[in-house]
Amino acid sequence: MGIFDKVKGQIVAMEQILLGPRAGSGAEIAKCISYLGQLLKQLPPDHPARPFLAEARNVLDFYGRNLDMIPRAAEKQPLIDVIKKQKTEAIRQLNEAVKRF
Repeated sequence: MGIFDKVKGQIVAMEQILLGPRAGSGAEIAKCISYLGQLLKQLPPDHPARPFLAEARNVLDFYGRNLDMIPRAAEKQPLIDVIKKQKTEAIRQLNEAVKRF
């Protein structure tokens, strides 16, 4: 298994976390953000997956910072929808990144 296969496996694992019941865990989101940060430091600046990984990291950061607002914002459904769309966007960006490895 090459390094890129391992990276693809890690990205797929992140997608599974975001799709599963642990997506509401701030600790799991923080692990994903941390891993993406480490990966971005290792990739060459011109790697085709880099922009997608960076965007996924930014989106997950926003999602993670606003995760605790979901239970308190029950009456503010548009806010909840925006926060949840961030998770969907992060998954989309991760899928695009995998295609470029």
